[in-house]
This record gives sequence, structure tokens and C-alpha cells, in this order.
Amino acid sequence: MSMQLKTPPMQQVYIALRGGLDQSTPAIEADPGTLRDSINFEVNTLGGYRRVDGYERYDGRALPNSYGYMCAQVAASISIAAGGTMTGVTSGASAYIIATDAQGFVYYVQQTAPFLNGESIRVNGIPAGYILIEPYQRQDRSDSFGSICMALSADQYRPAITAVPGAGPIRGMCYYNGSLYAFRNAADNLTTGIYKATASGWSAVSLGTKVEFTAGGGTITDGQVLTKGGVTATILRVVVRSGSLGSNTAAGTLIIGTPSGGSFSSGAATTPGGTLTLSGAQSAITHNPNGRFRFVIANFGSGSKMYWASGADTAFEFDGTVAVPIRSGMVVDRPTHLAFHKNHLFLSFDNSLQHSGIGNPYVWSAVLGAAELNMGETITNLLPKPSDASSGGAMIVSTRNAMFVLYGTSVADWKLVTYQKDVGSLAHTMQNIASDTYYLDDRGITNLTQTLNFGNFASATISDKVKTWLMDRKANVIDSCVVKDKNQMRLFFAGGTAMYLTFSGSQLTGCMPVQFADSVTHVHSVELADGTERVYYGDDAGYVYVADNGPSFAGQTITAYFKLQFNHCKSPRVMKSFRKVTFEVGGVGFADFQLGAELGYGTYDIPTQPTETVDVQFAGPRWDDPAMTWDSTVWDGRVLLPVEVSLTGTEENISLTVYQSSKTYMGLNFQSALLQFFTRRVKR
Repeated sequence: MSMQLKTPPMQQVYIALRGGLDQSTPAIEADPGTLRDSINFEVNTLGGYRRVDGYERYDGRALPNSYGYMCAQVAASISIAAGGTMTGVTSGASAYIIATDAQGFVYYVQQTAPFLNGESIRVNGIPAGYILIEPYQRQDRSDSFGSICMALSADQYRPAITAVPGAGPIRGMCYYNGSLYAFRNAADNLTTGIYKATASGWSAVSLGTKVEFTAGGGTITDGQVLTKGGVTATILRVVVRSGSLGSNTAAGTLIIGTPSGGSFSSGAATTPGGTLTLSGAQSAITHNPNGRFRFVIANFGSGSKMYWASGADTAFEFDGTVAVPIRSGMVVDRPTHLAFHKNHLFLSFDNSLQHSGIGNPYVWSAVLGAAELNMGETITNLLPKPSDASSGGAMIVSTRNAMFVLYGTSVADWKLVTYQKDVGSLAHTMQNIASDTYYLDDRGITNLTQTLNFGNFASATISDKVKTWLMDRKANVIDSCVVKDKNQMRLFFAGGTAMYLTFSGSQLTGCMPVQFADSVTHVHSVELADGTERVYYGDDAGYVYVADNGPSFAGQTITAYFKLQFNHCKSPRVMKSFRKVTFEVGGVGFADFQLGAELGYGTYDIPTQPTETVDVQFAGPRWDDPAMTWDSTVWDGRVLLPVEVSLTGTEENISLTVYQSSKTYMGLNFQSALLQFFTRRVKR
């Protein structure tokens, strides 16, 4: 009688993909849903790992990937190929052909006028047939062909989006009053150029003209005409820096329009309501080059204005038309940080923290409420905290090796509390998330939590799992921002590297590294008037990008992968025959990815799992799209589905690698994995 061996039952292990990169926990102890390596994936707020979105060039015009493409069915008399120019005989319209298909459809972009149904067409000047079906627009990523056409369309529109004029990297960006402003050295590197993004591209912004005055008295106001002899000019802004008009001792600066009748000179001048003495001729307002700009939007009672400090020149106020240099009185008047706190403008000069008079950013006299605080070493960050019932609001002031908290409302009751002398922060890395403050210091990413007790703060490093990665790059950190829509803090480093930290409330859910195709030098995040959030990147070549947009890095491929920890399925040293993994995958439109596997801690004694490419389609096309055919189209696509991939090989553990490289397809979100296997013997 023969004995038949029983096949062991199939077992399965569910893996929740969460926790992000973990390069510190020993492999045998690591959570199987964390990662031993990754690039260009992020921890999704709703769970799982999602390939990062791309970014697109921006100069105020429509984004390259927002145009879509046009489609027309043509009764062709010749072979029509992509790359040609199609013209309409009747309409006179022309367009660039990006693709064709077997059904006679021609896909095109950059049309100069609408083509007419039934009109004859030419391609590269040769008669090519006539249009059968009235052309229509498509913005469709539901299948591979549509995604390719969207990418080809963006490729044609992208070259028209230009860099900010000038030389070198983007030095700063600020969204103000409905427009984005970008700062870059002028082409000769002698000044800083300021440009505004408009519907026709970057538009130069003039800082205007100024003239200095003393002995001002009477009524001198914005809008009046300044007169000296036969020279006149409209006063755009009156800046009284000392004295008062009431006592005829006012001294300061007038920002004026272009003078008429020549140039001003020193001596007595008048306005319709006052008198003053000009210190000399007017001069153009310029800004020194090579700054690192920081911005704040503040309202001192006359509407919101943009303020900046760059470390290269005085601070400035700007309302979209008039620019005012803010003079603090420092011998070297080049502040590096600024903040708006308790109706004061704060500026930092190395270790000195100074603020204006209350309600007046132009006044820096101690007699009128200005003051100075000495921090002991160079200031690296200023960050006002939201008000609460106990503190009434506070401002955090950090240096590289110390942290301070400023309480109070003015010089009458300021209280500077030394939080801790051995905890500081690196410049440009401090952000508020929910009710907490996070920053990068010499120990990693640290949480500074405000409690209900006056002056009582608690700190904790939260980045131990990626500490080595951060410590290797901390010397090259250049900027940071918060992305509210994704509950993220992002740290940016030289060379186009970033670390995305995702939170649930104020709880960190994971860190993931990112590598851009361009070297980001400045970042700016803002909430637009309609409540939507937008993040801008500026690079070392002078381009500005809208982040989290499209399937590519401005037309360049996004290469992304993550490697799961070696998973022993709760049985270390027990051999297992791995058979299948089922991913729960989410996304939009068509995409693909590749799956690979390593067995036994990646030993070379076992053949590597063959890489398998998997196509995924999440959303079907429109039912009334004339370019679709019933027998060749998927009509019931979903936004979440299980994807099964076969596995081979026997070992004690397995590490799965998900890889996606594309400039055409949107990113996928991998939410969980179900690993199936047979248990074998104990490993000898």
C-alpha cells in the first residue's frame, strides 16, 4: 500500500503598507509594511505608498499639461503621420499633429483656429483628404494611448514656458495679491530682478524711484504733487523715519513717480499742504544681488503688503506697485530673517533680533517702541505660534544651538524665555504643523510641542528611522514647506533631493526620500483665494514649477521604487515557497508598474524573481467619445482594484520591490499586500 503525502495548506499574510522608510530597525524586527529603501514614493495620508506627482513649468500661463489635445476623424487620401502640420483649406486653421490611429483619427495641438467639419485639409502643404467628424477636445488618461497623447501635448506647449529672466538660481518666490513674484539675479549679476507671472509670461517689476528729505512739516500725503522749481512728481508713498510732520522735523523718504521737468536737486520743496527740504536728486530703487529671500504678508492697518529680507540688502515693503526700502539703522543693514508678530516687523541681523515700532514698519527708534534682543549666536529661524488662551501667542526664535520663546505684546511686557541651550535648528527648516512645530537639527527632525503651561515646551526627535539619511545631508538643507492637502512637511536639500514627512494630525506616519530631475533652490506654498493650495518650486536654472502636478518632472521621467522589508511571515528560519502576492492598488487612468522579489536577504545563491510588468486601468473612457470602439475599450474601469502577481522561489523570507518609471502615466497608490505561500521545513 502506497502512502500519499499531503500538500501543506496555502497560508497568507496581510501586509499593511505603512510606516515609510525604516533604515534603523534590525531586519528581523522591522514592521513588514515599512521599507528598507525607496525613492519618489510618499506616504499617502489615506494609507499606503503613492508614487509622487510630477511638476510643471510655470510663468503665469496655462500649465503645459492642462491643454489636452484635439481629435478629428479624417478621410485621408495620403498616409498621415505624427510630426506634420495640418492646415484647413477653408478655415485657414493650422495645427501640429502628435498622433494618428488605425480608425483614421488625427490628434493634434496648437491649432490656430477651429477646423471645420467636412473641410479639405493639407498636411505639410500636400492635399490629404477631408474631415469626417467635427473635431473635439480630449483630456483623457483613461488608457495608454490617451496618456501618451496627453504627454505629447504637454511636450509641445512646455518650451513656451520660460525661465525667469536673469542669471543663476531662483532666489525667492512669493504669492501676493493674486500673483506669483519671482526673484533672480539680473543678467549682469549686479542687481536682483523681480518678475511677476502673468498671462503672457514673466513681466519685469520696477522698484520705482525715491528721493530723501528732511525738515518736513504740514500735510504731506500719498498722491500729492511734489514741486521744486520747475520739477514735479507724484508722491506714491510718504515714509517718515524720524521726527514728525507736526513739529516740522520729519525726515525720511518719498517714493515718487517719474519726475517731469528734469531732476530734483537739494533744497526747499513743497506739496499742496506742506514744506520739506530735499537732500538731493532722485534715484532709482534697486536691490543688491545674491540674496536668499524670505517673505511675510502683513497688515499694519493699511492693507496687506509683502515684506521681504534677503541678507543682501535692506528689508523691503511692497504693495504690488510701490516698493519701500525699510531702514533699521544698522551700519550693515542686511537682515536675513523676518516675521510679523504682535503688530511689529521683526528682523534678524546675525545674533541680533530687532523689531519696529508697534504698527509702523518704517520706524526703528527705541523712543517710538522699537527694540533689540541679543540671542548670543546667529539666528536661524523665526516662527510665530498661533495664539492660545494661556500665552496669547508666542514667537519661536532659534539659533543653531539654542531655542528661545518670546512672549508678550510689546516692549512693555516682552518676556524672552530660554527653552533649551543645547537644542537648536538649522536655517529654513522650521514649520508649524497642526498645533506643533517641527524642525531639523543636529539630531534629526524634532517636535517642539507647546503645552498649556506657560513657558513649558517638550521636544522629541521623530526621525530615528531615517536618521542616517538626514545626517548625511543636513549640511546641504536649503528650504522647507508644508503641504496642507497632503498633511506633509517637506525638507529640500542641494542637488534636487527632498524628504517628505507625512502626518496624521500631528502624528508622523512616515518619511520618504524624493529625487527630482531639477535642482530645487527655493520653495513656496500658498493657499489661493478659492481655498486651493499650490506649491511652487524654483530651480538653479531660473525655472519656476507648479508642484504636485502631472505625470512627469516637467517632461522628464519619474523613476520610482520601494523595497519592502525582508518578511519572514512570523516564522524566522522556516523555509517557505512563495506563490503569489496581491496588491490593493489605487490610481487614476492607465498606468503600469514592475514587480520584483529578493529571497533570503537577497542571497546570490538563489535566482532572482523574474521582474514582471503589470498594466492597470482604473477608469473607462467616456461612452460618447467617437474615437472609442466598443470591442476594443474597457468601459467599467475602477479607481481601486486588486492586482495579482505570481511568485516563485523558496527561502525563509522575501522582499518585494515595486518599480514605476514613466513620464506618461500618473502615479499609483499601493495600499496593502496579501502574500501567499506554503510552509516547508526549518532551515538548516
